[in-house]
Amino acid sequence: MTLKDALLKLEKSTHPVATILANDEHLKVYSILFKSGMIMTDHKTSSNAILYVLSGVVVYSDSEATIELNYFDEFHIKPGIVHSITAKADASCLLIQSR
Repeated sequence: MTLKDALLKLEKSTHPVATILANDEHLKVYSILFKSGMIMTDHKTSSNAILYVLSGVVVYSDSEATIELNYFDEFHIKPGIVHSITAKADASCLLIQSR
């Protein structure tokens, strides 16, 4: 799926739209698009990841912290930590996950 396809899918979606942009033996790169109020419900990653907010505002929450991230902010997500992400405004993010 291209980013344009993801944006079109987001218009009709009730949940965030994630698209794999790159995937090899070293890393996986996702685009994650949100409309304001959308929630990526509790989940965890199996390896280290970095969430980059390219536009908008999202809130990262886990059992120990709630952190608001604005455009061009980044947050390092540790493996095995259950977390959620909520959009406070329309947002686009990149998630880069190591293997």
